Amino acid sequence: KVQAAMRQGRAFRYAHTEPYVPAMPQETASSHVGDCKDKALWLMDQLQDPSARFVIGKMTRGAKLSHAWVMWQHDNQWWILDCTMLSKPIPADKISANEYVPLYSYSRNGAFRHSDKVGVTADVAGKKQSPVAATVKLAANN
Repeated sequence: KVQAAMRQGRAFRYAHTEPYVPAMPQETASSHVGDCKDKALWLMDQLQDPSARFVIGKMTRGAKLSHAWVMWQHDNQWWILDCTMLSKPIPADKISANEYVPLYSYSRNGAFRHSDKVGVTADVAGKKQSPVAATVKLAANN
Protein backbone atom coordinates (compact mmCIF):
# COMPACT_ATOMS: atom_id res chain seq x y z
CA LYS A 1 0.00 0.00 0.00
CA VAL A 2 2.80 2.43 0.90
CA GLN A 3 4.78 1.72 -2.26
CA ALA A 4 1.65 2.14 -4.40
CA ALA A 5 0.94 5.52 -2.77
CA MET A 6 4.56 6.60 -3.28
CA ARG A 7 4.43 5.66 -6.96
CA GLN A 8 1.20 7.61 -7.33
CA GLY A 9 2.61 10.68 -5.56
CA ARG A 10 5.86 10.47 -7.54
CA ALA A 11 3.79 10.64 -10.74
CA PHE A 12 2.20 13.94 -9.66
CA ARG A 13 3.67 16.89 -11.56
CA TYR A 14 5.98 19.06 -9.45
CA ALA A 15 4.94 22.70 -9.20
CA HIS A 16 5.90 25.34 -6.64
CA THR A 17 4.08 28.65 -6.31
CA GLU A 18 5.23 31.94 -4.79
CA PRO A 19 4.05 32.91 -2.34
CA TYR A 20 3.61 29.38 -1.13
CA VAL A 21 0.07 28.40 -0.26
CA PRO A 22 -0.23 24.80 0.96
CA ALA A 23 -2.68 22.62 -0.90
CA MET A 24 -5.08 20.39 0.96
CA PRO A 25 -4.40 16.69 0.29
CA GLN A 26 -7.70 16.39 -1.60
CA GLU A 27 -6.64 19.26 -3.91
CA THR A 28 -3.27 17.60 -4.59
CA ALA A 29 -5.06 14.30 -5.30
CA SER A 30 -7.49 15.85 -7.76
CA SER A 31 -4.97 18.09 -9.58
CA HIS A 32 -2.05 15.60 -9.52
CA VAL A 33 0.20 18.62 -8.94
CA GLY A 34 2.20 19.82 -5.95
CA ASP A 35 5.55 20.63 -4.47
CA CYS A 36 7.36 18.53 -1.87
CA LYS A 37 5.23 19.84 1.00
CA ASP A 38 1.98 19.21 -0.87
CA LYS A 39 3.08 15.70 -1.83
CA ALA A 40 4.21 14.87 1.72
CA LEU A 41 0.93 16.14 3.19
CA TRP A 42 -0.99 14.11 0.59
CA LEU A 43 1.05 11.01 1.49
CA MET A 44 0.38 11.53 5.21
CA ASP A 45 -3.33 11.65 4.39
CA GLN A 46 -3.04 8.43 2.38
CA LEU A 47 -1.21 6.61 5.17
CA GLN A 48 -3.59 7.46 8.00
CA ASP A 49 -0.94 6.03 10.34
CA PRO A 50 -0.28 7.67 13.73
CA SER A 51 3.43 6.76 13.51
CA ALA A 52 3.89 8.91 10.39
CA ARG A 53 5.57 12.30 10.69
CA PHE A 54 5.57 15.18 8.23
CA VAL A 55 9.17 16.45 8.19
CA ILE A 56 10.61 19.77 7.04
CA GLY A 57 14.36 19.86 6.71
CA LYS A 58 17.23 19.75 4.26
CA MET A 59 17.72 17.08 1.64
CA THR A 60 21.46 17.40 2.31
CA ARG A 61 23.19 19.11 5.22
CA GLY A 62 23.99 22.69 4.25
CA ALA A 63 21.46 22.86 1.39
CA LYS A 64 19.98 26.32 0.87
CA LEU A 65 16.46 25.12 0.08
CA SER A 66 14.22 23.24 2.45
CA HIS A 67 12.56 19.95 1.57
CA ALA A 68 9.62 17.97 2.95
CA TRP A 69 9.15 14.23 3.33
CA VAL A 70 7.45 11.68 5.57
CA MET A 71 9.03 9.47 8.23
CA TRP A 72 7.05 6.31 8.87
CA GLN A 73 7.56 3.49 11.33
CA HIS A 74 6.73 -0.06 10.29
CA ASP A 75 7.81 -3.29 12.01
CA ASN A 76 10.05 -1.36 14.44
CA GLN A 77 11.95 0.30 11.59
CA TRP A 78 11.76 3.90 10.42
CA TRP A 79 11.40 4.61 6.70
CA ILE A 80 11.88 7.75 4.63
CA LEU A 81 8.98 8.29 2.26
CA ASP A 82 9.87 11.01 -0.24
CA CYS A 83 7.49 10.75 -3.18
CA THR A 84 8.88 13.99 -4.63
CA MET A 85 12.23 12.34 -5.32
CA LEU A 86 11.61 8.59 -4.94
CA SER A 87 9.02 5.96 -5.76
CA LYS A 88 10.06 3.52 -3.02
CA PRO A 89 10.62 3.85 0.74
CA ILE A 90 14.20 3.82 1.97
CA PRO A 91 15.28 2.57 5.41
CA ALA A 92 16.22 5.57 7.54
CA ASP A 93 19.17 3.72 9.05
CA LYS A 94 20.72 3.26 5.58
CA ILE A 95 21.26 6.94 4.80
CA SER A 96 24.20 9.09 5.86
CA ALA A 97 23.93 11.68 8.63
CA ASN A 98 24.25 14.34 5.91
CA GLU A 99 21.07 13.30 4.06
CA TYR A 100 17.46 14.00 5.00
CA VAL A 101 18.39 16.35 7.84
CA PRO A 102 15.20 17.16 9.82
CA LEU A 103 14.56 20.61 11.25
CA TYR A 104 10.89 20.27 12.23
CA SER A 105 8.44 17.39 12.26
CA TYR A 106 4.76 17.14 12.89
CA SER A 107 2.61 14.21 13.92
CA ARG A 108 -0.85 13.75 15.32
CA ASN A 109 0.79 13.95 18.76
CA GLY A 110 2.62 17.24 18.37
CA ALA A 111 5.24 19.37 16.73
CA PHE A 112 8.96 18.92 17.23
CA ARG A 113 12.14 20.91 16.60
CA HIS A 114 15.23 18.86 15.74
CA SER A 115 18.91 19.50 16.13
CA ASP A 116 20.76 19.74 12.83
CA LYS A 117 23.76 18.12 14.51
CA VAL A 118 22.48 14.52 14.42
CA GLY A 119 21.21 12.23 11.72
CA VAL A 120 17.57 11.71 10.85
CA THR A 121 17.31 8.25 12.40
CA ALA A 122 18.66 9.32 15.78
CA ASP A 123 16.70 12.54 15.90
CA VAL A 124 13.32 11.87 14.32
CA ALA A 125 12.96 8.20 15.11
CA GLY A 126 14.65 8.41 18.49
CA LYS A 127 15.07 5.56 20.89
CA LYS A 128 12.20 4.45 23.03
CA GLN A 129 13.95 5.45 26.23
CA SER A 130 14.90 8.95 25.05
CA PRO A 131 12.85 11.89 23.79
CA VAL A 132 12.43 12.16 20.05
CA ALA A 133 13.05 15.88 19.89
CA ALA A 134 12.23 19.07 21.70
CA THR A 135 8.50 19.64 21.71
CA VAL A 136 7.50 22.94 20.16
CA LYS A 137 4.49 24.92 21.33
CA LEU A 138 2.83 26.30 18.24
CA ALA A 139 1.31 29.75 18.49
CA ALA A 140 -2.34 30.07 17.62
CA ASN A 141 -3.06 31.64 14.25
CA ASN A 142 -4.04 35.29 14.53
